[in-house]
Amino acid sequence: MKRVYFVALLAVISTVALVTAAELSDLEALVDFDTDLISLARMNPAERAAMVEDDRFLLLEGVTSSYLNGEDGTVVELVEAEWQGTEEVFLYRLRTIFNGVAWAERFPERPPREPAEGYVPLNSRILIVARFLPETAPDGTPVLEGLRILAVR
Repeated sequence: MKRVYFVALLAVISTVALVTAAELSDLEALVDFDTDLISLARMNPAERAAMVEDDRFLLLEGVTSSYLNGEDGTVVELVEAEWQGTEEVFLYRLRTIFNGVAWAERFPERPPREPAEGYVPLNSRILIVARFLPETAPDGTPVLEGLRILAVR
């Protein structure tokens, strides 16, 4: 009888492991978890083109350094820094376009007296879901399409 329970338990554990592995691989087919802001900023044009072709979502963390609200949406510049040795710091940037005027309330160019729900002040650490766009900014900075945002408190 113990052997039957053991085999049944083993079968359940194996099934759960297979289902979990399948779900994880499905998720990894949709989201690129290996790319961060610094690696994106360091990419050459061929690597960027491959990212566009890959067409997976990116999950990126960075600090908001500037906002520019326009008629069609908001451009948010994200930065991340990295120490080289003890005296030198490298700053990496990318621009994220959030399409739609609704984003302007979350990223106002001036701090509001009464912030809207979800307001993201400058110099906030945020987590975004984005897609890589084929173009770059005039200074060579990568450009993404922002889809969702979470302020990291």
